[in-house]
Formats: sequence, C-alpha cells, structure tokens
Amino acid sequence: MGSKVSFAVLSTRLLYLLGAIHWGKTGVFTFENQVEYARKYSAEIEYSQDNLDALFTMLM
Repeated sequence: MGSKVSFAVLSTRLLYLLGAIHWGKTGVFTFENQVEYARKYSAEIEYSQDNLDALFTMLM
C-alpha cells in the first residue's frame, strides 16, 4: 500500500513542478495548462505498464 501512496505523492509533486516551470517560463499557468499536463502525464506513465513498473521500482 505504501508504494501506491508514494506514487500518488510523487505524481502530484511532479505535476506541481511542471506547472511551476511552465509559469516561470511564460508567467501564466491556466487550468487548461494543468489539464494538458495531467493528460500527458497520464498517457506517459499511467497507461504504460513499462513506465509504471519503472516508477514503482524507483519508489521501493
């Protein structure tokens, strides 16, 4: 169970940092930007078993 919690925390932190970087570069970070980052993250991590396994391995 701990690895799932760690995954949720890591995912949230990564999305937060992506938003902060976007805002730092452009001065703007909209809800639409946030949704797009979440969509891309989900496509790359959550829907790729290889990427998901690698992330869980890193968290252990």
